[in-house]
Amino acid sequence: MTVREFSGTNARVRPLLEAGFPELECDHVDIPTWVRRDRRVLATNLLRVATEYGPAQFLDRRELWGTFWRTDYMFRAVRQAMCARIASRGYAFTLQTQSIFDASVPGVPHFVYTDNTELAGSESPDFRASPERWRRREREIYEHATMIFTMSTNVSRSLSEQYGIAPDRIRCVGAGSNVDPAGANPPAPDYASQGIVFVGREWEFKGGPELLAAFEAVRERHPAATLTIVGCSPEIGSPKGVIVRGWCSHAEVSAELSKASIFCLPTRREAFGIAFIEAFAHGLPVIAPSLGAIPDFVEDGTSGYLTPPGDVAALTEALDLLLGDAERRHRFGEHGRRLVEQRYTWPHAVGEIVAGIREVIV
Repeated sequence: MTVREFSGTNARVRPLLEAGFPELECDHVDIPTWVRRDRRVLATNLLRVATEYGPAQFLDRRELWGTFWRTDYMFRAVRQAMCARIASRGYAFTLQTQSIFDASVPGVPHFVYTDNTELAGSESPDFRASPERWRRREREIYEHATMIFTMSTNVSRSLSEQYGIAPDRIRCVGAGSNVDPAGANPPAPDYASQGIVFVGREWEFKGGPELLAAFEAVRERHPAATLTIVGCSPEIGSPKGVIVRGWCSHAEVSAELSKASIFCLPTRREAFGIAFIEAFAHGLPVIAPSLGAIPDFVEDGTSGYLTPPGDVAALTEALDLLLGDAERRHRFGEHGRRLVEQRYTWPHAVGEIVAGIREVIV
């Protein structure tokens, strides 16, 4: 059971999961597709959003999307629908991606693969807690799961320490890159260049204004430096050295990563951060915030630099250090590439999920 793309995760996990269980038939359920087909559920839940969270949610699409899945009504509706569907056929197990609904059915082993918990995000500077009624529902997701697979150690720790889930029901399996370099042996980046790349759909949420301020500061010392913005088109005027590419396909994102020599994404909140894995896969050193899952794979001073969220001065210093040392860019980028090849691939992550499930159902 899935909810839309899940940052590209669902498209990567499903075929590998099917290959891991060749003896079973996969029944894929996308929850938003089901909701769109049931107009009664859709209309009722929109009313519940207004009741539980207030009509102001409808003024911001992102806010509406977040609260749409966090109503008592939707939580119950998803579980009832899944119980009815699963009861009609024999299922060996169920697996849901993300932890914003409960698709468990009594008597059927149920697994969750998630990048986040509500409380794991409390360290972010713009964290806003959901209502207590939602946090009670979220706890039920984990309590009903046979095993929970996580992308990172901070989420595993959150489940154990903040939700009271037994450690033997939690397994950190990581994740992989959705934007892979072209070819079996892609060329290394041109580390002699001073190209910085930002990849994110939301400029402010992903720390774009802080990056632009830091870039303008370091460009006085490094006039050849450029900043390429990929994934969004912020209204920032025409600052020198800045290239706005806007939305790009995966192939175009890969091409932009291949042309850069530094990846910088000073996001203010991040459940996991697959974009950093993608940057490492392309051999780029990374500048990232020291929050969430990111310290799992960005080793400060070895594969990149970790800076406090929102700290423009620290971001400026990190950019200055990398822009001023091509050999360091090369060394950091190669370290990150090796890490991804060894630990952060989708076959590795899904292989761990398959192994964990087989321990239960065999």
